[in-house]
Amino acid sequence: MLKPRAEHYAPRARAALSHLERRLFEPGASRVDPGAAVRLLEGGGERAELELVAREIVQLLQGGMAPEEIAVLARPAGTSPDLLEEIFAAAGIPFALHRRRRLGDTAVGRALVGLLRCVPATDGLPAGELGHLMAWLRAPGLLRHAALADRLELQARRAGALSAAGARQLWEQGNWPLEAIDRLAEAQERGAASLFERAARELYWLFSAPRRAEAHLLSDEERDEASALAAGRRALAELRELARVAPELAPGSAGDLAQALEDVEIDSGDGRPGTGSGAVAVLHPLALRARRVRALFVCGLQEGVFPARARPRPLLAEEERRRLAEVSGLRLQEPQDVLAAERYLLYAALSRPEERLILSWHVADDDGQATSRSLFVDDVCDLFAERLAACATRRPLGAVDGVSPARSHYRSRMREPLHDAQLLERLRGHVWSASSIERWVDCPVAWFVERMLSPRPFDPDPEPLARGGLAHAALKDTLEGLRGETGSARLTPANLPRARELLAQALAENEPEHPLSVAPERRTAVRRRLQVDLGRYLRHAAEEESPLEPRELELGFGIAEGDERGEPSSLPALELPGGVRVRGRIDRVDLSDDGHAVVYDYKTSKAPPSARWAKDRNLQLALYMRAVEQLMAVPVAGGFYQPLSGNDLRARGVLDRDTDLGLACMTPDVVDHARVRELLDQAVALAREAAGEAARGELGPRPETCAFKGGCQYPTICRCER
Repeated sequence: MLKPRAEHYAPRARAALSHLERRLFEPGASRVDPGAAVRLLEGGGERAELELVAREIVQLLQGGMAPEEIAVLARPAGTSPDLLEEIFAAAGIPFALHRRRRLGDTAVGRALVGLLRCVPATDGLPAGELGHLMAWLRAPGLLRHAALADRLELQARRAGALSAAGARQLWEQGNWPLEAIDRLAEAQERGAASLFERAARELYWLFSAPRRAEAHLLSDEERDEASALAAGRRALAELRELARVAPELAPGSAGDLAQALEDVEIDSGDGRPGTGSGAVAVLHPLALRARRVRALFVCGLQEGVFPARARPRPLLAEEERRRLAEVSGLRLQEPQDVLAAERYLLYAALSRPEERLILSWHVADDDGQATSRSLFVDDVCDLFAERLAACATRRPLGAVDGVSPARSHYRSRMREPLHDAQLLERLRGHVWSASSIERWVDCPVAWFVERMLSPRPFDPDPEPLARGGLAHAALKDTLEGLRGETGSARLTPANLPRARELLAQALAENEPEHPLSVAPERRTAVRRRLQVDLGRYLRHAAEEESPLEPRELELGFGIAEGDERGEPSSLPALELPGGVRVRGRIDRVDLSDDGHAVVYDYKTSKAPPSARWAKDRNLQLALYMRAVEQLMAVPVAGGFYQPLSGNDLRARGVLDRDTDLGLACMTPDVVDHARVRELLDQAVALAREAAGEAARGELGPRPETCAFKGGCQYPTICRCER
């Protein structure tokens, strides 16, 4: 075997890199010491991988290596150019990244394409979608207050206005007319040439918007936008010429023009400082074959990326090609050996560094899904001592510089109490709802996100939530209507037909305030299903012939003016020991002839039995029972969760057997008076404990009970591992 040539490699790297060049992909190759010449980097995700690469490059630059002596090889399929640019720029690495981008991927291009798709078609087809209008409105500088666009998107999504026309209508109800869409529609009516000219004006306006009335010099970050402007204007000029000589071939509508412009390619040169000397070269593997560098980083070594997967033949499979050759003698082009080509490309790349070769990959995507590293990494490891793989540098997914990724350290930090005086004062004075106490017991961090930060929902209310709101309102009106006509809200077989009529009327009257779905095609089906379920419940209640009289419906306590739970209440908040105050709205309170109360809380699904209240953190009904007892000054005999749908409509809860009310219920729910008091005391104790933890600022994560069936509900905020 030939000896390593001195002119190709640095003295300390010569043995390892020469061995790699001479023996890669050869069977039975001996193992040598990699020294410092060959290293491996493993990231928990793509970001973690690139952060490792950036850290290594910074160390090389600080050690005196010139930026132009370093190259980074990356394929777009394995390494996001945008993410690489973000991380390298944040690390202060001068780099040059040349790539081809679509016009639709730039700010002005995306805005123009979105604007064109908002123009109604001449054939009567609807205009574009909400996203197209938002892409235009979010163009830099188009709106002086960008929050207007965010507000529109939130309003449109909540209202189910997912078309560009519907979103435009919402916009113009509170803002100025979007005349640019009308101008393009008028130009479209005049013909293709007028449409292209109008589109060119809008493109120039979009580019100029953030720089209006300024003697503006373009920064490095803005050069792509200038390239997009130039490429878009060239494309529109060519289309105008095409419309003149061959109008049948030119796009005839704004939508067709948007499709044609979206894929126009532009040259993109991202970098710090940009190009030429003094910058780390970020290249495709094919671009490195004719040059040498001192240090080479090969990133994104994932299976299916490097080596790339073979593409299947679009028409004839290999068996069909073979039979065609046998029958006709026609021999089609032989399939390319993709793996051999990829091996050659890797060999050519790995022979380029003179001092350092660093290979990197990531073991999961940013959603946590596992990914496999390339088998080419194993081919390289087979040439060196086992310590190469054992000493690979690793960085976990979601790691933060300056913070140890050790789980115990993070959890100890998460368990430190809050210290902000204003926040603690607010927590100490908080008036709790029963459901918010339950949420705190599940997970204090989730409670803090949902109840204190209280982000506005971005999407419409889920259909089950909207269905529950309408069901509560309809049942209240139904029973009140029955009481107004007969003097009693008690359901019986005799008044069941009238109750069903009142139910249908109540559903129709309350639905505008409780829309069941933002999709019009679903509303009728959801409404019919809800009416059937509530009708079944009315029949179930009438057949039971309860001896109790529904006295209070949707009874509020502790609800102040402007509260999200509806109109203010006449009853004060429930005062628990320790200064804990609780507010809420009780679905129904029934009274017996001797003055005992039974509390009902409607459930859209299965009702939990009292034996599981404490274990499953179901505190609401017990707290409502205590509220009726204290605020209405009546003895409470029991409380039940009443399901409104499902196969089993029997209420589940607890009933004091000593009261002898004659109420039909399941045998396990009838308990001694002491057991009833124990359940109420348990709920009060848990509520006091939750409020005390909040007052002390003990905002700790509880991933075991945070989300349904365990796990963290807000991992991007809490970052708590199970």
